[in-house]
Order: sequence, then structure tokens, then C-alpha cells
Amino acid sequence: MGCSPSAPPTVNHKSSVESVDDPVAERKVTSAAVAEAKLRIAESHGKSTEAEAAALEESLRNSYARRAANYTDVCPKLLQKEVDSSEIIRSNDVMFDKHCDYFIYPQPGQNILVSSNNSLLEALLISPDLYSFNNGPYVAKSSRKHVIRLSYNGIARKPNPVSYDVVVKIED
Repeated sequence: MGCSPSAPPTVNHKSSVESVDDPVAERKVTSAAVAEAKLRIAESHGKSTEAEAAALEESLRNSYARRAANYTDVCPKLLQKEVDSSEIIRSNDVMFDKHCDYFIYPQPGQNILVSSNNSLLEALLISPDLYSFNNGPYVAKSSRKHVIRLSYNGIARKPNPVSYDVVVKIED
């Protein structure tokens, strides 16, 4: 079916010591290996275009974010609101890097408001528009992926890690 058994796809993994000691690195390596394997299969069947490759990469990024939502120290995270609730509450999240992204898929016309218990964090919408939640709620214009970025905005050097709670309100 277009796949040659004599030429298996090769995957460049990080060092085995790093992936054994760091479960986050192991998940990233696995995700990268899956992405590369799917792309090679698509190429072998002559079905790979740049748009399909970009769609596959976006799908894998969302899959990674969905799994990361189960951990407090892994970013980015996919947030999903409960059926009867207008708030998404993340307690005791931990930021090791410069920022942490949260993915949401609101309906057009819904108001999005982000707040945190840590006053040194700045909440911005970075996609599909650039918007600061200090200006109040943002009104979603589409049902596309919206990326909320929390980043350290203090004067002093960023402590590592930064612990915080975040509340995302999505209301009609």
C-alpha cells in the first residue's frame, strides 16, 4: 500500500536518560513521534499538502493540550466548561516557563473574562485577536480556537515556579 517494509520511518528521539527522568519530555517525544509517523504515512500515500500538514499539527497540539489539562505543571492546556457552569476554575496551576497558554472554543457572541489570584500575572488573548483582559470581558466573534496567555508581569525577577489559580468565565 505504498509503505516499504525495508525502509521503516526513523524518528529522532531525545536522549533516553532525559525521557526516563522527565515524564513531560517523554510525552513531548511521543507526541512528536506520532506526528512524524502520521506525516510520513500521508506522504507515502501522496496525500500530504501543506494545509493537511498544518491541520495535522494543530490537531496534535490540541491533543497534547487536552492531556496537559490533567496536570498542573504542563502547558498549554485545553479548557472545557461543564454543561451547567459558566466558569472554568483551575486551582494550584504552576508556571515554570515565561507563560502558560490555555485553549478554549467559545461560541460567537459569548463573553470571556479571565482572572487570577496572582496579581503579578497578566492575562491576554493572543489569538484570534490581541486583547488584554484588564479592559474587561472579550466578546468572541467566532467559534475558532481562542488562546489565552498568562504571563509573569512583575518588576522583580520571576520566581520559579509561579503558583496561581485562574478562573475563566464564559457567559452568553
